Amino acid sequence: MTRVRHQVIRASAGSGKTFRLACQYLTLLHEGADPRRILATTFTRAAAGEIRDRVLSWLVGAANDEQALAGLRSDTGLDLSRDDVEVLFDRLLPALPGLPIGTIDATFQRLAGMFAFELGMPDDPVMLDERSSLADDLRQRSIERLLANYTDQEEIDTLGQWVRQLASGASRRSVTQAILEVSAEMYDVWTQAPDAALWSFGDYGHRLTDDRLNEAIDRLQSCHDILPQTKAGKPNKLFSRAWQALLDAARAQEWLGVLGNGLATKVRLREPTFSRGDITPEFVAAIRPLIDHALAHISEAYAWRTSASAHFLERFAEAWREITAEQGVAFYSEPTRLLGQRIRQSTADWITDLYFRLDGQVTHLMLDEFQDTSREQWDVLQPLVEELLAHGRAEESGRSLFCVGDTKQAIYGWRGGDVRLFDEVAEMADRAGSRSESLGRIYRCAQPVLDAVNDVFMHASDVSIYQTDEEREAVSDWVKKYPEHVAARADRPGYVTIRCTSPADDDAGADVHLDEVARYVANLHRGMPERSVGVLVSRRVVATDLILALRALGVDASDQGGVPIEGDSAVEAVLSVMRLADHPGDEAAAFHVRNSPLAEVVRLPDDARQLGSWAARLRGVLLREGFGRVLQRWIQPLAGQCDARRWRRLTQLLVLAQQFDAVAGAQPEPPALRPLAFVHHVRTTSVRDPSASPVRVMTIHASKGLEFDAVVLPDLEQTWRARGGLAIDRDPETHQIRRVAVSPSSDLRGYFPEIEASVNATNAVELIERLCLLYVAMTRARYGLYVFLRPVAAIKGGVSKEGTRNRTHASLIRQTLGIELKADDVAAEYRSYGEPDWHERAGSEPVEPPPDCVPLRLTLASGSAPTRQSATAHGVVPRLATIFQQDRASEATSRGDAVHTLLEGVGFLDEQIPAWCADDEAALELLRDAGLPVDRHDRVMDWVREARSALSAPPIAEALSRRGAAETRSEVPFAFRDDAGHLHTGRIDRLVVWQRGGRPVAAEVLDFKTDRVTDSEADRALTCDRHAEQVQRYVRAAARVLGLDASEVRGRLLMVHPGSVIGIDSSAG
Repeated sequence: MTRVRHQVIRASAGSGKTFRLACQYLTLLHEGADPRRILATTFTRAAAGEIRDRVLSWLVGAANDEQALAGLRSDTGLDLSRDDVEVLFDRLLPALPGLPIGTIDATFQRLAGMFAFELGMPDDPVMLDERSSLADDLRQRSIERLLANYTDQEEIDTLGQWVRQLASGASRRSVTQAILEVSAEMYDVWTQAPDAALWSFGDYGHRLTDDRLNEAIDRLQSCHDILPQTKAGKPNKLFSRAWQALLDAARAQEWLGVLGNGLATKVRLREPTFSRGDITPEFVAAIRPLIDHALAHISEAYAWRTSASAHFLERFAEAWREITAEQGVAFYSEPTRLLGQRIRQSTADWITDLYFRLDGQVTHLMLDEFQDTSREQWDVLQPLVEELLAHGRAEESGRSLFCVGDTKQAIYGWRGGDVRLFDEVAEMADRAGSRSESLGRIYRCAQPVLDAVNDVFMHASDVSIYQTDEEREAVSDWVKKYPEHVAARADRPGYVTIRCTSPADDDAGADVHLDEVARYVANLHRGMPERSVGVLVSRRVVATDLILALRALGVDASDQGGVPIEGDSAVEAVLSVMRLADHPGDEAAAFHVRNSPLAEVVRLPDDARQLGSWAARLRGVLLREGFGRVLQRWIQPLAGQCDARRWRRLTQLLVLAQQFDAVAGAQPEPPALRPLAFVHHVRTTSVRDPSASPVRVMTIHASKGLEFDAVVLPDLEQTWRARGGLAIDRDPETHQIRRVAVSPSSDLRGYFPEIEASVNATNAVELIERLCLLYVAMTRARYGLYVFLRPVAAIKGGVSKEGTRNRTHASLIRQTLGIELKADDVAAEYRSYGEPDWHERAGSEPVEPPPDCVPLRLTLASGSAPTRQSATAHGVVPRLATIFQQDRASEATSRGDAVHTLLEGVGFLDEQIPAWCADDEAALELLRDAGLPVDRHDRVMDWVREARSALSAPPIAEALSRRGAAETRSEVPFAFRDDAGHLHTGRIDRLVVWQRGGRPVAAEVLDFKTDRVTDSEADRALTCDRHAEQVQRYVRAAARVLGLDASEVRGRLLMVHPGSVIGIDSSAG
């Protein structure tokens, strides 16, 4: 009986979600599914690699160890034998290079690539993050182009009025900057509703004629004689003042003042009293017409703002498309958005063709982290999901949907994620006979951590920080669905402390709170240096401050979330050169460069009078060659003077330069290529610099999917503010936008019920996302959770609401845990759980289930390739031993595989620095994609650094540069028979080809070698002898492939360890 079925699984943090995904994948393989037709989508590349690695490691363990095989049977429920494992490998290994396990964005990029022309995407685009500084530069250029097209003075005045009204009179540096800030949030909404007809505020109230208006004012004036009095017979002062203010506003035609008046608000709400004074029918009859008249005025103003916004966004979208097309740029979100728009607008034939191409490749669909899926992504996925479910029960159709998510971890609403989709898909799958399941036991966290988590979130509906009925209802529903968390290992030690730091010293100047947190983290790290510590913050600026404070205390914390690379001395020297190139009179920059190693490299003249001509020449070189190529020449001579961190920063600077060239370099407008524009790009672009440090600082969003032995939360006072000033009304069935309007301020919103309902609904969704964010932060901790709150300040009559009653995580924690709301005079611990010395008793047990199925560490054997051989002829264990090896296998082989994988994909180094040179995660992903395990992080990073060092060696950098060649090819396969009839096969690491008239005229074979040798003459001679025959064979193969004579092909060895190049005499071959 088949075990294939539709399944929807509700998980909790650390409950074994990845384990279940891997089990499902193995189940599908066991049932005969083609791995190339199992589409598994995840939210991050790391998660995709984890699923794949876990499946492989389980199979290897089961093939080599009876106990592991028994554990796998128990955990998956599959009756597996060793022969079954052989069959699974035969099915899986050939598909590994293109295995469809990846991020949902990557899946959509591949799908969009099939229809690039129809979707209007550029060929081979430069992919950018929408939040990058380059994206900001493109937006600014789009606005400048849009403004240049405004020639009619009336249009210009209208635009200025629109900006001033939406910006509420705030001071801005320029019109362009003001428009950029005002429209930033609006454009994303426009892409979802690009129809000006949908941008409508609506009609409210009705205007009075001048005569009727004067009558209404007179009627209100006549109420003077019936103003209420106190019991003592004296005038009710507050009532009288409100009446007078309302009368003055009506006479001055200050309609915002009318609607904002407290007495008018009470009339709108139909309340009978104001400040203990009766609102008699005479007052109601006098005030209501004025409210209606004011509503008509105000609604007309907001209607104009709304339609003006749509008009501007329509023109901005046109300029944006032009600019990005000229630059050949696309953004990571665009394939999804363009596919969704095309699906909604296209004919049935086009949609059928689209899903024929995708569905023809997909029999089983696995959706991970589905709670973060956006409506745009769902627009693309929905037809495929419906098709899979339309065949009924998976047991009968042989096609399945497997959906996993945790609605408590839905933290990407700001990126379009819609947590409600999870319940919708669950209902769809239920109708098709799916099996629903909840994962209850938590394998990651110790029980003291879970006790704190339970105390906060099981009482989250009991606090007073919510503002509307919609918010209170949403939180109540969230809490009802929250399951009490119980640790799978009750004996695991753990500790939680909730504490406040010392009150700030008014004369100190520094941030006392962050300084104390940094010292605590430093001491924590020194007391358990092998333990991982995650410091999770809400804002990147706080991450930067903490990293600097920790490094000042001697803790080499890594900036996992990304910060600008400015501040490094080598980077600053390069930026000073750029400043000097733009402004030769910059004496500070000239002094900096002159006293740095770059002075000689850039040939800075000693005579200040020559700086002008020097700067002009440099600007010309930058314009002709690009910043990337020029910086490549500059930093190569600095390699021997840099430590590892500084060299990494310089290579990251090169990547930024190449990004800048790709976008700014294609722009015909000269200001885009000014050196100062590059300096701005470097100073405003965040770059990830994950090191091997056990102390990592990052935003809570960046920590999603990670876990740490100890977690520190020091940044919980950020006020929860609504994201935008737009009211968005969606269809309750389709969730498509029905109307967009510029929203009035909160004190006026009650006069516009439809607008208020839309805003309240949106704010309730955002509030739940704030709860989820704290849940994610607290559940990253395995053993220790350290929560630091800022002290509560005393005010007249009590304590400040900051961190106690305002809308912050700090207030939520204080109220749910019942912490006394009093002023804090000294640092204190509010609450604790568990054992402070947990690290002395905590072991190194695995953090994912099951305890008896520990993933094995794997190393691909050198030169191995999956081959379809008979299990009975060779047996599973001997064959697997040729493919996979345990940790005791040759370290040299593993190192060689890793270094070759990194180097083989390098193009012409003088034109493009590979991303892995500056980004550790990119390097790990490249190795993972090649089937190399990366779980031994420190050892693997040593190999990555070795490959980076090789590229920085001048002889190798020269060999990998273009040098006039037409192309370079990597991993070129060959097979030929020599004169004696012997068959020769293999792969050439790198083949460089020179052409004339489109035909090859010369070539060079470059073979990477990872032998650890010195650069002495003796070692070079021995190395040459050892590899000469192999390289000569490669030379003959290259000559045959290209149709050249062997004398026209040169062979050279690139020695990674000393960073040298050795020529091989090919004439002997």
